[in-house]
Amino acid sequence: MAASPEILTAIRELANLKQIERTELHEMLQDGIHAALAKKHGPTVQAEVEIAEDRGEIKIVLLKSVVESVEIRRARLRSRRRATRTRNTRSAT
Repeated sequence: MAASPEILTAIRELANLKQIERTELHEMLQDGIHAALAKKHGPTVQAEVEIAEDRGEIKIVLLKSVVESVEIRRARLRSRRRATRTRNTRSAT
């Protein structure tokens, strides 16, 4: 991501205008970004938000879990259910 002097200027101006510390403003911006991500991706979204004011950058990384294919998982579940039914049928007789 290219550095943006506009971000740096906006953060400084907003901190001065609202008379708050930059670190507090960073926390508020991070909270706002997390809220927007939760609205878009759901409340369980996990993300890392880094504000590098010195470089004029905001970095957002969505954290996701890698799982096996849904079809493979469904096939395994069906197989387990059949095995359980077979065991239950045998033990009932």
